[in-house]
Parts: sequence; C-alpha cells; structure tokens
Amino acid sequence: MKLNITYNIFFIIILVITILMYVFYKMYDQVCLNPPVEVYDSKIAGPTILIVSGTHGNETAPIIAIKEFFEKNKPVLGKVIVIKNVNYCGYLLNQRLLPVPFKKGIDLNRTYNTSSTKINTIIADYANKADYVFDFHEALGFKYFKDESVGNTISTFLNIADCNNLIQLLNTTFNEVEWIPFIRRSEDIIPGTLFDYCIQNHINYTLTETSKRNDMKLRVAEHTAVLNYILNKYLK
Repeated sequence: MKLNITYNIFFIIILVITILMYVFYKMYDQVCLNPPVEVYDSKIAGPTILIVSGTHGNETAPIIAIKEFFEKNKPVLGKVIVIKNVNYCGYLLNQRLLPVPFKKGIDLNRTYNTSSTKINTIIADYANKADYVFDFHEALGFKYFKDESVGNTISTFLNIADCNNLIQLLNTTFNEVEWIPFIRRSEDIIPGTLFDYCIQNHINYTLTETSKRNDMKLRVAEHTAVLNYILNKYLK
C-alpha cells in the first residue's frame, strides 16, 4: 500500500513538472520566437518593402525610431512590412543574443542557414516576398576612424543608388562623424547573416548601422532620416 502511494506521488510530481515545462515552452515560443509583424498596405500598386530591426536586443535606437515613425506615417502606394523588434526577449533583458532556456544565447544574425531559428524562418519568408529589404542595426564604433568597425555606414551589394543617396543625406543633415558607403562583396559577408541570406537569394538588401558612441536622440534621428527617405522614394 505504502509503495503504491509513493508511486502515485512520484507520478503526480512528474506529471506536474511535465505540464509546467510544456506551458513554459509554449509561453517562450509565443513571446520570444514570434516577433510582431505589422503590415501597412496602401492597396495601390507599388513595391513591397521589408523593414527589420531589433535583431540584437541591445540595439534599441532603430526600434524606437521605427515605432514612432509608423505611428505618424503610412504608405500612399505599395506595401511596407515592419518587424521592428525581432529579438523581443533579448530586448527585455537588454542583451545582444536571443535568450534560450538552459542554453547559451543565439545570435540571430548568424543563423540564416541550416541552423535557422523560427524567427529567422519568419523573416526569411517575408524577405523572399519583398522588393527591397532595409535592415537597421547599431555598432560600437565608427568606420570612419576604424576600418573594422561598421558604425555610421550604409551597406549593400545591389542597391548602390540608395546607398549613395542615403550617405549624402545623412552627411548633409547631421554634423557628426562622417557616414561611409560600404559596398560589400559576397566573400566579405559574415555567413548566416540576413545580408548573406539576401545575397544568396538575390534579394535587394540595404543595411543601416548607427554608432552607439552617439547619444540615443541622435541615433533615433538618423534612423528616422533613413525611414523618411524610404517612404518618400518608394511608398509615395
């Protein structure tokens, strides 16, 4: 009798733990692996633009800029798909990596390949349907002073016209460290990045990198200037 009671208690404990783990992983999947996607469709023929930011949770200026921008601005033609906070749980913890239960965190911008996460798959699916992809990040330094840094750069491999136009716009508008165009070759790209994925799939991709050495207000303004350019050129 005593053995049966002990067995039943053990079974109940295992069942409760299993249920709690299931609930935990379902919540993790919903909160951390399903970034909110906002679609603004003018219903008038035009390009489809994908805007991505927050891949690294501690790069917050573009998240703020995109949120504020699309509260006030909508496309007049074409469609814009906005994924402004890709790594929401990393953002909550103010950390670069996607937190993973009981494991080392994942750099989401290194996994657009065979080790893709659910987030990468979602973004890749939208990128495949877009005419242009604009990706927003933040770096630690300035390329103008240190070649291996990418701060204050606009990078692309196909979209050279927009790259040059944006550099001119940013250098004219902001009297800070000079912005540098960065036309990259496929062999220069870090494998597994969204940049790499777009090259491999012939998707028109442009990357904006502000520098965290500038204050938040300036960085938000710089990202907003890029968003204004995109809206005025492609969505009006």
